[in-house]
Amino acid sequence: MENQKQFDTWKEQVEGVELKKQIDCLRILELNLSNVCNLKCPFCPQSKNWTTNSPKFMSIETAKEISKQLHSFNFKGYICTAGMGEPSLNKEWVEILEQLKDFNLVVVTNGSFPDRDTWKRVSEIAQIKVSVHDWKNIEAYKNKFLGTNAWFRNHDTEKPQMNLYNRGGYLWDAEEKTTRMCHFPFYKLFIDTDGSYLRCEADWSHKSKNQFNIFNMPIDKYFVEIMEKDRKMMNDSQGRQNFESCKNCDINGILTGLKFVEFWRNINEG
Repeated sequence: MENQKQFDTWKEQVEGVELKKQIDCLRILELNLSNVCNLKCPFCPQSKNWTTNSPKFMSIETAKEISKQLHSFNFKGYICTAGMGEPSLNKEWVEILEQLKDFNLVVVTNGSFPDRDTWKRVSEIAQIKVSVHDWKNIEAYKNKFLGTNAWFRNHDTEKPQMNLYNRGGYLWDAEEKTTRMCHFPFYKLFIDTDGSYLRCEADWSHKSKNQFNIFNMPIDKYFVEIMEKDRKMMNDSQGRQNFESCKNCDINGILTGLKFVEFWRNINEG
């Protein structure tokens, strides 16, 4: 399946929900299972010797707490394990996925590890999205994932078919500082390996990290309360310039999610 078809399907799935209350807007929860990667793709901070103070890997205990909280408010969105590294490098990654199997689970991987049998097991509880960084060998990837539900995305290191962005300003300075709003905060949330919150997966510098984590503030409470503050993204002429984590980011940010922005705007005006 080509990248655009994948994206269109994903957009329809994310936005196809009836919004009755604020927490219904939380449609994508990004989980960072691993801060390490076996590859150094030029469009990723991992190629720039990126480091973080967060633990290398998420623990099963953290995943259990996330699952418990998501059950408590009947989360119907999607859990995505794209993160900031390769999730399968976490030795407990399959067990972590098992803790989250009751939800709409999407595993994003570069496909290097492990073997076909493990991927078949993962395929029973999650949708697999393979970022193929060597597109000329796509047939080898397809063979490895034979019998699974894997989708393949052309993220070739030389000629990627993807929207490149500067990872919150980590990779390069934006040519022009933008005040354009970003839809991400209105329907997404990122949880790091230690359970701490980030505004989204673009914040590789962790500028949005604060004292809150899943152990001292529940996910639903944090999302709703942080959104009360993030309304400056849509109601202020400065847009992204209101946030340290966003002011240098050049990600498009408006391809999906307008529905959720309008929901929050109506609450604000009501």
